[in-house]
Amino acid sequence: FFLMRRRPPRSTQGVSSAASDVYKRQRVWNAKNRQELLRIQVPNVECFSISFMQDGKSIVSGWSDGQIRAFLPQSGKLLYVINNAHMHGVTALATTANSSRIISGGMEGEVRVWKVGKQTQVMEASLKEHRGRVYDIQVNKANDQAVSASADLSLIHISEPTRPLYISYAVFCLKKK
Repeated sequence: FFLMRRRPPRSTQGVSSAASDVYKRQRVWNAKNRQELLRIQVPNVECFSISFMQDGKSIVSGWSDGQIRAFLPQSGKLLYVINNAHMHGVTALATTANSSRIISGGMEGEVRVWKVGKQTQVMEASLKEHRGRVYDIQVNKANDQAVSASADLSLIHISEPTRPLYISYAVFCLKKK
């Protein structure tokens, strides 16, 4: 039973998909032959979200301890940790096409933009419009728009998430019947 699954970009050789399972691990699979290639587990924390950087050089994941961790897709070696990314857990992740930014969502409804480099990871923007857990974030191919979806049934459209000085957004709410 898998909680979430993401397909890697084409540049990730030999990797077909990654998932977080009910045992709180990240698992990387070759979907063609159904072979597990890698298993990543962090003691005493649960993996809530997972995504591939678009350049294929890392798997980024959000954890119940509020940290974002990046791992090498071939070996599982830890590349970096963004400490205290979200107070009660990182529940959604998306990456930009140029692999320079991560957009994260948290248990409390925050959406944050992180600029990532080899040695530094810096928060560029933080929005708090959702009233519940952020379940998903999608970024368009041009990297100039993103949408986040929350448990409160709101969708937030974020324009220019990679230009924090120019971020604008709109909130749309869905009705329950």
